[in-house]
Amino acid sequence: MGKTNNKTEIDPQSKTEEFLSKKNLDQMFLSDDLAGGGQWDSEIKALLDNYTLKSLYFSEDWVFILLDLLCSEISDVDMKVSRETFTSDRRNVVEFLDDHPLNKLIQKPNPMQDYSTWMYLHVLEYCLMGNSIQWYAEKLNQLHIIPAESAFLDIDEKTNILKRYIVNSQHGKLEGVTFKKEQILHQRRPNPVSTYWGLSPFVPNSKALLFNRYTQDYLNSFYLKQATGQLALSLDKAVSEEAAMRLMRSFEHSYTGRRNQRRTMLLPKGVSVTEISQSIADQNLLEIVNQNREKIINILRVPKHALSLAEAGSLGSEEHKTALKFMWTSAIKPIMKKISGTFTDFFQEKGMLASDEKFAFDLSHIELLREDSIRTADLAIRQLEFKTLNEVRRDLYDLPPLPGGDENPRAHLVEEEELEEEEIIENSSDILETKGEIAITKLMTRYGQWYLKSQEELEKEIKKTEQDMHRSCLNLFVDMASKAVRDFRSTYKDKKCYGSQNTKAASGSKNALIEKLIVNFDLLADDFIEQAEQNLLPASEAGYIANLESILNDNIRERVAELGERDEAKRKAALRSRIEDAFKSITETSINQVIETVEKAVLSGKTISDTSLAIVAMFATKGPARADLIARTESYTSLSLGKKAALDNAVEIVPNMVKVWINEGDDRVRGNPDGKYPKTQADHWKLQGEIRPAKDSKGEDTKFSNGLRFPRDPDSNKAAEKVNCRCDFMMVAPEDLDKLQIARP
Repeated sequence: MGKTNNKTEIDPQSKTEEFLSKKNLDQMFLSDDLAGGGQWDSEIKALLDNYTLKSLYFSEDWVFILLDLLCSEISDVDMKVSRETFTSDRRNVVEFLDDHPLNKLIQKPNPMQDYSTWMYLHVLEYCLMGNSIQWYAEKLNQLHIIPAESAFLDIDEKTNILKRYIVNSQHGKLEGVTFKKEQILHQRRPNPVSTYWGLSPFVPNSKALLFNRYTQDYLNSFYLKQATGQLALSLDKAVSEEAAMRLMRSFEHSYTGRRNQRRTMLLPKGVSVTEISQSIADQNLLEIVNQNREKIINILRVPKHALSLAEAGSLGSEEHKTALKFMWTSAIKPIMKKISGTFTDFFQEKGMLASDEKFAFDLSHIELLREDSIRTADLAIRQLEFKTLNEVRRDLYDLPPLPGGDENPRAHLVEEEELEEEEIIENSSDILETKGEIAITKLMTRYGQWYLKSQEELEKEIKKTEQDMHRSCLNLFVDMASKAVRDFRSTYKDKKCYGSQNTKAASGSKNALIEKLIVNFDLLADDFIEQAEQNLLPASEAGYIANLESILNDNIRERVAELGERDEAKRKAALRSRIEDAFKSITETSINQVIETVEKAVLSGKTISDTSLAIVAMFATKGPARADLIARTESYTSLSLGKKAALDNAVEIVPNMVKVWINEGDDRVRGNPDGKYPKTQADHWKLQGEIRPAKDSKGEDTKFSNGLRFPRDPDSNKAAEKVNCRCDFMMVAPEDLDKLQIARP
């Protein structure tokens, strides 16, 4: 903003004071020269503009509403580090790197602001001031926003190179806290007259804005409050010249100026008042202000509905939705792209981002944009009648091809129609697999885009849940190790019974140790169950919502959602019951491991101290792997419980709702003949696309062909079917099966 001069030092404070002390300030703002596009004094322009612009946010309601809409929309979307990769056919795939350390900085930029508040202010500075300035405190790893009106640029006049930033809260002083330009992340709107300073979209019409502000009282008095703009006073012939002069002096003293404009005027005897029609200039005053407002609204593409200025359509109307989509595509997304690009360049220069990493906004949850996805999905269904699956993926979704996706689905449909249903079920497992693949292919044409986005969101929730559960399990194992050592020492405090060859004595000591372990491990139950419930509840609720959103019928989905609100306590109770069962299983395994460790130590002739260390070592060695397994299994199980709850509620509204088994489709799926585990006790590969009714004729839960009601069914005792299983299931309304020509079970 400021510029140093090596030859002549200009004191901006004195120039500002000189300017503000002029008596004809109002006339200067309303002069023909300025109104016609003339410029302010160049020496005070930089100092006055930014303070004036910032005050607009507080003094003009439409400016606040307009900017608040933009800032709120952008600050509600997470900006994360991502990596863009390309497939063999040059299709780009964007992957968000949730574990990247810079995400932690962005989510908590500094101790006083969270991501939403910080991003809101960043966008506000950028859109209102044309400049958003951030100080990156490298040693503290924090980001702080510097108000643009407090920042000055120290530019070398000879080389015209930016040397440093000067920040001072005192208006007009080019001295204060200085920052190296490498410490500052400065995002600018394009400015044709400055390389280093951005141009606010409000500046081109700043004279009209000031005109609006300085005439606000006039507008309030003579337009909004229906007062009369111009009056004429008339005197009788009998009034003397002396009385007329006295009236004029009284009028000038008591009724002129802004301070007196609302005072009631008392007219003496012999004086009458007449209203004079408004001049053209007065009649056009509001028009001038409104035109200026229209320009700013158009620059930032904000819907007029948000400011109650639209001539047609109200909030929530189709016109409003169309305007909002236009704002997203033409204003919000470009602003997001510029913000993410600025942060990417800054941190890449510091070596904190790799060359293939960049910041990007995650738009997957934006409902307004998802409506287009639904329409695209409907178009995909129609195109599958004459295109292959890979052609649809390429043309509509810009996605890489899938194995087997180049075959025409209609060929499969003909083959399926020619086969009898009973023959398919009884005689051919190969045809069963083909039938499942056909069902999945058809379902993904309708649900594919939603399903992929839903899975992305669920994976994020599962990842966080796993981390929290892993930590809780490790804490539990530490406490168990401590109690196990104490119980072991108290049981074998008599060294004579330790290592005794007396079978009866050894058995009695072992049973005594088991009883102590059971009692003391149970003391850990309440804390663990409470922590686990806090960890797993978000995943359970995420599963409920995901299955709920698979219902495409809005009316049915709303009715199911109402049921879900009422039975929230029931879902929590089911989750807690599952956690209690898991704790019992963990306790049983831990006790067996402790006893096994003690018995091995006794047989090898170890001392009591060595055995104590062996118990600790056992927990330390096996604990992390056990914690991983428990965290992963329980996280996915809680997800399934949430989905199961949504299915139960949906069945109350749509009794013939069905459920579909979905595997990951990769080489880790159990039973995949070409995968890592082709021969296992469980075969989830053949379950792909298997459809079952949600309930049987008696209202009981049906089971898939492997005996489970859903993936990781806690009621099943088949560990091979549950542990480390990554499969999923979704519910489908019968009407959607009919639309996709999928036979009902």
